[in-house]
Amino acid sequence: MYQFSRLARLTGSQAVSAMNWATEITEHVKSVTGLSVSLFTEVFSAAPGTLAWSTIVPDLATLEAAFDKLTPDPRYNELAEAGQAYTLPGSLSDRLRTIVHPAEPPANPTQPEYVTCVYATIANGNFARGIAAGVEIAQRVERITGDLTIFAMDSTGNYGGVAWLTGSASISQMQQAEEQINGDPSFVDYIDKEASAAFVEGATTQRILRRVI
Repeated sequence: MYQFSRLARLTGSQAVSAMNWATEITEHVKSVTGLSVSLFTEVFSAAPGTLAWSTIVPDLATLEAAFDKLTPDPRYNELAEAGQAYTLPGSLSDRLRTIVHPAEPPANPTQPEYVTCVYATIANGNFARGIAAGVEIAQRVERITGDLTIFAMDSTGNYGGVAWLTGSASISQMQQAEEQINGDPSFVDYIDKEASAAFVEGATTQRILRRVI
């Protein structure tokens, strides 16, 4: 499976019109491609006003087919051009990740209200160790919190980059999950003794996204 995301940062002006535009283009992409596309906005993090459109596909052929439908679509191109009035120049970027865990999509997936995203880079010479640690961390978070956690590798962008994406049904649940993880001695011990050696020191970052639609 793959996760594809497109990011853009709003200028901060015309806030209502900007969000109406973002919602409209999301719904149009869903109707044209048939993909389940979610729209999130970054909150409590370093780049407020950042929008993230995200979808999960079983293979790259599915993603290619979606772009082949969008590229000639007149309304999509109109909306994409209109978006230039609401987004900062040069802020548009795409990300493609290979989902390592879970191996199969959940049978009854729920749409999270918040997603906590943690990013790291595997240290040189630690590729196998980093992947194993990444999966182990995701599974430990799931056992501690009960929340589905995706572990994925960057297919484009930062080589060796990885991400953990944990969804929460509410802000209260997100807070509780963070407290449970940080208060679990075995989890903290695993990070200190095993996982820290697998990833580049000082390169780990975290952000929070809130669902728009």
